[in-house]
Amino acid sequence: MRKITLLIFCCCFWLYSSAQDPQFSQNLSNPIYLNPAFAGYDGCPTIRTSYRNQWPNISGNFQTVNVSYDQLLGKMHGIGVNYQYDNSANTLLSHSLSVIYAPVFRVFDKQLTISPAFEVGWKYRTLNTSELTFGDMIDPRYGFVYSPENVNMNTERHLIDFSSGLVFSWKGLIAGFAAHHLAQPDEGFSGISKLPARLTAHINYQFNISERIKISPAFVFQKQQDFLSMLPSLAFEVYGARIGAAFRTSHTNPDAVIFMIGYSGQGVKVGYSYDYTVSTLTNNTGGSHEVSLAYVFNCKKAEHRKGVSLINF
Repeated sequence: MRKITLLIFCCCFWLYSSAQDPQFSQNLSNPIYLNPAFAGYDGCPTIRTSYRNQWPNISGNFQTVNVSYDQLLGKMHGIGVNYQYDNSANTLLSHSLSVIYAPVFRVFDKQLTISPAFEVGWKYRTLNTSELTFGDMIDPRYGFVYSPENVNMNTERHLIDFSSGLVFSWKGLIAGFAAHHLAQPDEGFSGISKLPARLTAHINYQFNISERIKISPAFVFQKQQDFLSMLPSLAFEVYGARIGAAFRTSHTNPDAVIFMIGYSGQGVKVGYSYDYTVSTLTNNTGGSHEVSLAYVFNCKKAEHRKGVSLINF
């Protein structure tokens, strides 16, 4: 009975958990996670941190932390380092660390910038079996009263991963494509389970009404295995204060309405967003909270940035 239950668990768990990477609502606050070609985008050395708490009202919530650093070396060599920790219901824990190289080429009298990128990373995943239940723990009358037999499965996985990306920038227009998990490494704990490739396309345009007033519509499309996400958004910046709204949906399943606020000044960028769940899960889950913080170090390379200064939502 235990082996049958374990097999069913492994199939169901991995069909869900391996099919979709963590998603952030403030995509441009995690630009090199969205697309590695953003490495060095601001020219100056930049450190970014983000924390997302999804569905805090349920015991099996998801928490993700992302920390990154990127800069330009010289005028055209973008480099970056990205670390991410993901806790899925205290059962599946993941650590990932990657390095990125993203050169930039300026053409048509430097009006158009093109930046390809290559990313190589290491990922460590561990499964906490103490949080799981198995068939041999069940008594027909009293329920889960027994301890399981030794679970014969590998609970740790080390993966090497590769990703790539491309960003175009022309005046106020920024567009790009990214492909993560190109090698589709095996992340299965019991049997083979390939990590599906994550494909991303994004575009945004920034209208500078004045030096202190900006408007930026954006659209992000992501697909990973059978999961598809579309995220249109609109952000405003007025004298450093930022406000925005977005809507995450698929073709058939609306997910969340997103509200965002933030501030940018003196090299510091801070943002907060709340996802109000509108799917059949309802907002009894508590929605999702996301906080971002970035610091751009003072340097003389801002004029070499890959595109306009972004409203980081």
